[in-house]
Amino acid sequence: MFCETFTQWVIEDRFPLGRPAWDEVGAQFVSDVAPYEFMKLRLLNGSHLAVAGLGRLAGYVTIDESMADPLISRYMTALMERETGPTLPEVPGIDLAEYKATLVERFANPAIKDTVERVNTDAPLNILVDPIRDRLRAGGSIELLALALAAWLRRVRGEDEQGQSITVHHPLADQLRAKAIEGGADPRPLLGLQALFGETGADPRLIEPTGRWLALLYGKGSKATLAEAAQSLRF
Repeated sequence: MFCETFTQWVIEDRFPLGRPAWDEVGAQFVSDVAPYEFMKLRLLNGSHLAVAGLGRLAGYVTIDESMADPLISRYMTALMERETGPTLPEVPGIDLAEYKATLVERFANPAIKDTVERVNTDAPLNILVDPIRDRLRAGGSIELLALALAAWLRRVRGEDEQGQSITVHHPLADQLRAKAIEGGADPRPLLGLQALFGETGADPRLIEPTGRWLALLYGKGSKATLAEAAQSLRF
């Protein structure tokens, strides 16, 4: 059974015994795959973790259910347009606007049924932390990335907004839970984990917006926080 029609094959053009004719079935041969991999990490994987974190807190089970919430869908679009997208180098042969629109469409596809639990378990935190570092280095806003990070910090407490248990699959799960409980709405105990955040965790430009969103997540819940974010950030 087919769940989606999207395909993308980007292959480095290094074939010592002759190149196969894979381009005839849609493959793209390029001199360097690095920009394409970077694009996927920043736009697809980064968006996946942002949507999954907020979706889990809101009580959604799958990515498509999360994307059916218009606030989450609009948030993802704004995240790519304003913060993760601008960190990309040139990606030859790619229409970035079309690629972003395709990602929104794919994530919303009800036939895929990818779970927020799967994404939250498999996606490494650095796909949020790395663009945050790049944005801070460039002096850019990280409000949307900080919201995704705040959702991650709230989730690793190990319980949802109704007090039900969340199983956190992470090598530091026990330490994360302890730091989350210690800090509550204050992100500094968690951001102080050098293994995850390094020196970036002590940067006031990260602490302030992350703490603001985290306090809202604890105080008002994910849906009200998203509504306030949509109003204040205009997405």
